[in-house]
Formats: sequence, C-alpha cells, structure tokens
Amino acid sequence: MNVTAWNNGAKSTSGSGYGFKISIEDRQRYFSKKWQTIDLFLPGLDKSISINISKHSFWNKTCRELISQKIGKWLLSNGYAP
Repeated sequence: MNVTAWNNGAKSTSGSGYGFKISIEDRQRYFSKKWQTIDLFLPGLDKSISINISKHSFWNKTCRELISQKIGKWLLSNGYAP
C-alpha cells in the first residue's frame, strides 16, 4: 500500500494536523467499516500507534486520512514534513 503524507494546512511542530492519505482502492481493500481503530507500525518506533478510523471523514470520497499527532511527530522527526 502506498500512502501520501498529509497536513491540514496548519504546520505544527507538535505534530498535530498530520497524517497519511489512503487511496479509495486501498481503503476498500484493506480496511473495514466494522473496525473502530487500527494499529499502525512505523519504522523506528517501539510500539504501534492506535488510529481512529470510525469516523465519517475516513470513509467519505475526499478525505481518507489516518490522522494522529504521533504520525506528525514521526513525519517531522524523520524529515518527511517541513
């Protein structure tokens, strides 16, 4: 699965407002509306990040982001976000 780093437009050193955008095809193939959360494993982190996917914005046609301050901190600390 390929994802795109995402930001809500408000750059933040705290990591808030960052996430990963998922394609519609991958969301339909790999995720279930029955799930409340997923566990995301990122290289270099000791434990997984729990991400809420039980929200309208994840399942609509335009958004589809996995959003977390922890993802933002990871993106920033690894030089993937300004």
